[in-house]
Amino acid sequence: LKRFQKLLGKLQHAAGILPAAKSLFTPLNVSLRNDPKWISIPVDGDVRHALLDFKTLIKSLATRPTHVNELGFSNEDYVGYCDASAFGAGGVWFSGRLSLNPTVWRVQWPADITSNVISDTNPLGTITNSDLEMAGVLVHQLVLEQMVDMRHKRSIIHCDNSPSVSWATRMSARGNSPTIAHRLLRGLAMRQRTSHSACPAVIHIPGIQNTLADVASRRITEIDGLTASLGQFNPNLPPTVTFLTYFAARFPLPQPSCWKIAIPNPELLSNVISTLQGQRLQMQRWTLLPGLLAGNNRCHMSECASSLRSSEMSPSRSSSNRSWPL
Repeated sequence: LKRFQKLLGKLQHAAGILPAAKSLFTPLNVSLRNDPKWISIPVDGDVRHALLDFKTLIKSLATRPTHVNELGFSNEDYVGYCDASAFGAGGVWFSGRLSLNPTVWRVQWPADITSNVISDTNPLGTITNSDLEMAGVLVHQLVLEQMVDMRHKRSIIHCDNSPSVSWATRMSARGNSPTIAHRLLRGLAMRQRTSHSACPAVIHIPGIQNTLADVASRRITEIDGLTASLGQFNPNLPPTVTFLTYFAARFPLPQPSCWKIAIPNPELLSNVISTLQGQRLQMQRWTLLPGLLAGNNRCHMSECASSLRSSEMSPSRSSSNRSWPL
């Protein structure tokens, strides 16, 4: 125990200049619960894998030092709102200090994730609502990563789930079973390290003030026909004029602004879904450079988003003449 505590102290000291390392402490802290006299490190356990991740990150400092802007003291460059439910996740991004077209995104969880969420009717599930909200925060940041160069930039994310806000602020998960949340935080931290950005500042917002993200994350009865036509699971609801028309009509923007809809990178979205399904992914799955991902992670907006005029619109009007060529 004393040897482990001494090592833990050194790692906490190193994490002061290595923000991504803060996400790896959860299994180490869990192993110290109930005042053990010794620490077990199974070959395939989370503690050993966390120590191996620490080793990789610390060694990488020799060739990839941390820039001061990655420590979280930079400006509020982009501002977003996200939400998640058993149906799916969604969010919106806006300009902060830097300019950004208003963008909405939305994904639907696979059926096995939806059916495995803990609820009054499903007390034996393994996925909590807070796990889904944490996954929503991660996908939200991934979407922004696609649209802009996040090098030395900082995003502000508003979320109405208190546990997720607390986890993302400390980069450490707590609770009786923090495994899924810890692995999602690890993914968020590895993307921060890969994109050279500052860790996002996640801020709590009352649910009543998170309407845009709430609508994007839930089933919309007005376009249920579209959802039913998808058939087998498709991780992205298609970026059609149908959804944009509905969203833009409900939340109109002043001209000449327009809403865009973005699609999360399929490789990274698959990582999020695999994590929710209980898998522990190798660090390399989270640290792939954009050029190595299927499709380009920083794709042109014509490939990852569509846009639509969003002012003076009515849900009942035809939207065929509302689409802007890209």
